[in-house]
Amino acid sequence: MKKIAYVADSSIGITLQEQKSYPDLFIAPLSIIHNGKEYIDQIDLSEDDVNAILRKNNLVQTSQPNVGTCINLFNEIIAKGYDEILVFSLSSFLSGTFNSFSAAKDDLNLPNIHVIDSLSIAGAVQEGVLTAQRLNEQGKSIDEIIAVIKDYYKDTISYVIPETLNQLKASGRISPAASAVASMLKMKVLLRLENGGETIEKFATARTDKKLLDTMNKDLESFGFDPKIHKIYLLHSDGLEPLNVIKESLLAHFGDIETSVGLLPAAVSGHAGIGTVAVQLVRKASTY
Repeated sequence: MKKIAYVADSSIGITLQEQKSYPDLFIAPLSIIHNGKEYIDQIDLSEDDVNAILRKNNLVQTSQPNVGTCINLFNEIIAKGYDEILVFSLSSFLSGTFNSFSAAKDDLNLPNIHVIDSLSIAGAVQEGVLTAQRLNEQGKSIDEIIAVIKDYYKDTISYVIPETLNQLKASGRISPAASAVASMLKMKVLLRLENGGETIEKFATARTDKKLLDTMNKDLESFGFDPKIHKIYLLHSDGLEPLNVIKESLLAHFGDIETSVGLLPAAVSGHAGIGTVAVQLVRKASTY
């Protein structure tokens, strides 16, 4: 078994306290920009702090770690004697984080740094790290681990259910026309990020939560959701009440399923707004 360091940006969606449960995990924090001032995610502002800003309907933006930050982190890891550095970036279609990690790797010109584009975010990245750790414990080579992880990210799908579309409209993640129509008709909106998708797209609208969740459950079924090999991450930004409704809908439709509940990272909540819930289907690390 090699000594592998696992690196992710803070859109992985775990707190500094939770990070202690992930052996050999290092996190490069994103920047959070509010009122023209830049803050370091999880250091200067917690998820609760971001939610407090969003409750005031203030705009929050995020930015990838700069190349210098990534270089410093890689050097810190190298100094600790790791054999390999395996990097899991936020989807390159949603952020420039992948480019920052890749540029830092190129600058150091070291063959033991490997950057993987997760094409996803949050829970899918968490479970990917756990899967890589499990494979390493089984004695798999770094090339074998990378091959499995790249394939792993073909088997995940994410849904975002915002309370309103105001923040998505302000951040440019959804068109003003789509936002206006949904608001005018008082429609609930289901957004979907399929692995490899370039953007978070509007997938369905409905006038009631039940109809919207029925649509999501049927789509999960069509995607191939199997409770024996998949689990569901349920992430929220001050949205425990709608999250519990979603969880009950999933249990009623699929029976006994494994779920993991947590907070949405600022990279999502800052764009989707307060009260947003995300549902992520991922393959369980334990199945490898």
